[in-house]
Amino acid sequence: TPGLGHLPDCRPPPGPGRLPDRSFRPPDRAASRTGPSDPRTGPPPGPGLQTPGPGRLPDRAYRPPDPGLVVRGGLAHLAVHGDTGDVYLGAVNWVFKLSSELRQLRSHLTGPVSDNPGCYPPPCVRSCPRPLAPTPNLNKLLLLDPAHNRLMACGSAWQGVCQFLRLDDLFKLGEPHHRKEHYLSGASDAGGTAGVVVPPRLFGGDGDGKLFVGTPIQGKSEYFPTLSGRRLTADEENADMLGFVYQDEFVSSQLKIPSDTLSKFPAFDIYYVHGFRSERFVYYLTLQLDTRLTSPDAGAERFYTSKIVRLCVDDPKFYSYVEFPLGCTAGGAEYRLVQDAYVTRAGGRLARSLGLDDHEEVLFAVFAQGQKNRAGPPRETALCLFTLRGIKERIKERIQSCYRGEGKLSLPWLLNKELACINSLHHQTTPSFTTKLHQATPNYTKLHHLTTPPNYTKLHHLTTPPNYTKLHHQTTPSFTTKLHQATPPNYTTKLHQASPPNYTKLHHQTTPSFTTKLHQATPPNYTELHHQTTPSFTIKLHRATPPNYTELHHQTTPSYTTKLHQPLQIDDDFCGQDFNQPLGGTTPIEGVPLLVDKEDGMTSVAAYDYHGNTVAFTGTRNGRLKKNLLMDAVQYRTIHTTLTEESSEAFLALMEPHQSARMTALPAAVYFIFVLILVNSITQPALQYEEVVVSRVAVETCVVYPSCGACLGSGDPHCGWCVLHSMCSRREVCERGEEPMRFSGRVDQCVRLSVQPESVSVTSSRVPLVLTLQNAPSLSAGVNCSFHLLPATEARIYGGRVFCLTPSDKEVASIPQDQGDQRVIKLSLTSRETGKRFASVDFVFYNCSVHRS
Repeated sequence: TPGLGHLPDCRPPPGPGRLPDRSFRPPDRAASRTGPSDPRTGPPPGPGLQTPGPGRLPDRAYRPPDPGLVVRGGLAHLAVHGDTGDVYLGAVNWVFKLSSELRQLRSHLTGPVSDNPGCYPPPCVRSCPRPLAPTPNLNKLLLLDPAHNRLMACGSAWQGVCQFLRLDDLFKLGEPHHRKEHYLSGASDAGGTAGVVVPPRLFGGDGDGKLFVGTPIQGKSEYFPTLSGRRLTADEENADMLGFVYQDEFVSSQLKIPSDTLSKFPAFDIYYVHGFRSERFVYYLTLQLDTRLTSPDAGAERFYTSKIVRLCVDDPKFYSYVEFPLGCTAGGAEYRLVQDAYVTRAGGRLARSLGLDDHEEVLFAVFAQGQKNRAGPPRETALCLFTLRGIKERIKERIQSCYRGEGKLSLPWLLNKELACINSLHHQTTPSFTTKLHQATPNYTKLHHLTTPPNYTKLHHLTTPPNYTKLHHQTTPSFTTKLHQATPPNYTTKLHQASPPNYTKLHHQTTPSFTTKLHQATPPNYTELHHQTTPSFTIKLHRATPPNYTELHHQTTPSYTTKLHQPLQIDDDFCGQDFNQPLGGTTPIEGVPLLVDKEDGMTSVAAYDYHGNTVAFTGTRNGRLKKNLLMDAVQYRTIHTTLTEESSEAFLALMEPHQSARMTALPAAVYFIFVLILVNSITQPALQYEEVVVSRVAVETCVVYPSCGACLGSGDPHCGWCVLHSMCSRREVCERGEEPMRFSGRVDQCVRLSVQPESVSVTSSRVPLVLTLQNAPSLSAGVNCSFHLLPATEARIYGGRVFCLTPSDKEVASIPQDQGDQRVIKLSLTSRETGKRFASVDFVFYNCSVHRS
C-alpha cells in the first residue's frame, strides 16, 4: 500500500499496567497457551481502576455486597469463566482480569488509538484523508473461547477490530485487521452487539470454531453485515480468521440491511440485546424499527419491535434464518421492548406449573411497556417467561405452512417486497425425476457418458441460456404428459428419419418454450453438428435400449409420480432450503408474565434453579437489586431488595461453578451475582457514564437469621435450618445435612421440645424431668441439659426421650429472680457432637413463700 510506512501503528500506545506484546511471547507458540508459571501475578492496576471509597454500595435490606471496584469512563461487558470463576471486564480502553473475589490480576490496554470514524479501512491499513485524533476504544463484545484458551475483545475503534487475548495473562495473541471481514462494525453503540461462540466440531463441523455476531451498522450497509457467521481458527494469525464461514459469488454467511430499506427508513437498524445457543440453534433477541408502524417521513414518531432470530449452527448459507415478533401482555398493557434476557433451566416447581419436564430450558426476558422508548431507562416493565419448546414449535409451524405454499415470507425490512411462499411439492419435482430416471435405467447413465462427445458438452453450455433451469422446471411436467400421449410405437424409426413434419410438430408441442430457446441460441452450424453426432447416438441407442424400452419407461413413471407427491419432511431440526428463505413470522410469540414492576423499572435479569426452586435476580434503573422466588406461573415473591447506588442502572452476570461428571447428583452451586452499576446513567448519555461500580453480591444471606422460625419464614429457598449446628445455612454447607432431620426446609420441620413437669419449687433439688423432642435427628453422640447460665449436665436418652435432673437448690438460688412468685428460665439441649444448643423450652421455678396468706 502506498505510504504504508507513514501509517499509524495498529496498536495502542504503551502505558502503565499493559503487558508488552513481544517481551512475553515464549519461543514455542503452542506452549504459550499454558501461560506464565504464576498466572496470579501481574502489573500494577491500570489507570481507571480503583477501590471504592467508604460508604459505597450501601445495603438497605440485608448484608452489603462485597467490596467492589470502580472503573472510570464506563464499562460495557463482563464475562465469567465457568471453571475458574475468574471475571473479565471490558471497559473503555481497557480489559481487566479479576479473581472471583474481584481482586485485580491483569490488565490490557486497548486504546485510545489514532482514528477517525469516517476512515474505512482503518488508517493503520490505508492512508485516510480525514483528520486523525486520539479516539477512545469502547468494548462492544467480550466473549470467552475456552476451547482455545482465549478471550475475544472487540471495540469501537478501527471499524470494530477484535483482539484475541490469552485467558491466563491477557497477552495479545493476535489482532486481525487487514481484510474487510475483520471489521465487525464501526457503530458507537456499545450495547447493541451480541455474539455467540460455537466450539469446533460441534454437530460434525470442521476443526474451526464459529462466531455468530449481530451488530448495529449505523447506516453503513455497504461495509458491514448486521448478522454474520465467521471462522474462529486455532491460529490467530491465520488468513481465514474471522472470514465468513461460507462465501461464493451469490451466497455467504451473512445478512445485510438492504440499501432500499435505509433509503426509505434512514434510522433503521437492528440492536442485538442478547444471544445464546441451545441445541443445534443460535438465537438472538433484537430490537429494530417497526417499519409497519413507523412513517418514512422525516421527523415521524418511531416505533420499535422486539424479535427473536434463529439460525442453525451448521447452516453456512443462512437458509435457516427465521425471525418472530416477541413480547408479552399483563394487565391489559403490552410490553414489547426487550431490555435483557437470560436462558436457564426451570426449577421443578415452576416447570410443573407450566407443563414442562423438570429442568427444561426456558427464556426469561425483561420488556418495557409500549414500543417507543428504545434507549431511555424504562419505568414500567415486566419479567416474562418463554419456553424454548414453545418457541421451536411456533417456528416449525410457520416453516411448515410456508412450505405448503401458504402466505408470504413476511420479512419486509430484508426483502423490500412481499414474496409468496412456494409449495415444496412443486419445487422438488424435477430433482426427484432425474434421480429416479438414473436409478431405474442403469444403462442410460452409461449410455449418456458414452454417446456424449467432448464437443457436445461445449455445445450444451453454449446453447443453454441462463434461464434454462427455470425453463426446465416449468416444462418437465408437460413434457412427460406429451411423451406418453404422442410417442408412437415406431419412435425409433422416426428418430432415424430426418425429422419429418409430424416429428417436428410433436417436438414443438411437447416443449414449446425449450424449442424457442434452442433455436435462439443454436449457431448456424448446429444442423451440421447434429448430423455428425446423430449417427453415433443412434448406434449407441440401438445397442443399449432393449426391446422393452417402452415397458421400462412405463416402469419408471410411477416412481416419478410417487416422488412428486411426497411432501418435504420438516421436523424440529429443519435447517431450510434454497427457497422460502429468509422467513418472518407475523403473529408475536407471547410470553407468560411472571412479575410486573411499575416503579423501579427492571433493566436486567439472571436466573437459576436451586433445589427445584426458580430464583430470578432483577436489576433496576435506579440501582436496586431484587431477589425473586418464582413459585409458579402466577405467583412470585420478592425476598430481598438491595439498594446499590442512587440514580444508577444495574446489570447482572451470573457465576455458575463448574459441575464435573462425578458430581452429577448435586446441583450446580451458584454463590454470587456480579453486578455492574452504571452510575448517573439517568442524567448522562448512554456512552458518558461517569463511573461504573463492579460488585459481587452473595445470592443468599442465610446467616443473618437467628432462629429456625426466622430462617424458614424468610421464604428464601437457599436457606434451611441446620439442626445440630443451630444455624441458618444452605444445605450443602450443613455438615451431614443429607441425613434425616439434620436439615429442615419448612417451618413445620423446626425442632419442638416439651418437658414434664413444666415447673418445680425453688426449694426442690435434682427433680427428674422427661423431655420429648419432635423433628429431631439421631442423637447418638449424646446431649447435655443446661438451665440458663448454670453448668450443663449430661442427659440420658432412652426410648426416644431425654431425661434430665433439675439443678440443686443452691444452684437455683443463684438464678436471678423475677418479681413475683416464679422464675422463668430456658431449659436447653446441647449436642455433644457439635457443642451447639439446638432446642430449648421455658421452665418455671415457683416460690410460694412470697405469699403470706
